[in-house]
Amino acid sequence: MQILCVGGDSTTLQEITCILKYDTGILFQNCSLSNIENAQYFSNDLPILILLDLETLGIANLKKILALIHDRICTIILADSSIDPKLLLNALDSGASDYLFKPINKSELLQLIKHRKEEERRADRIDNLLSNDRSVFDCG
Repeated sequence: MQILCVGGDSTTLQEITCILKYDTGILFQNCSLSNIENAQYFSNDLPILILLDLETLGIANLKKILALIHDRICTIILADSSIDPKLLLNALDSGASDYLFKPINKSELLQLIKHRKEEERRADRIDNLLSNDRSVFDCG
């Protein structure tokens, strides 16, 4: 899994960097929206988890990123200090997977990453089962 932190103020990025650098063995980078637009991070086949600062980038840029990664295995987790339910619902309706409130809670972030990694492993197992040449029986 590759983790990209997009946007955000320096405090948020420092928080995320400290958490991810010392508590996971996952490839992770801070990147700008222009790097994402140039598809710089999508050259390999690793599933991607994007931590996107909704407060600084907004819904329009979330939609722009989703359009760029439409065919990739990707999870987008938003970070925002607002508790505006309309904004969060709009972001989730636009394609975000989950959200975290700022300041980022270490255990919440690590739990979300762990959950996404487990989902990724389950999807891989299902793909392996489906790709094997096994007969399927209709029991109905």
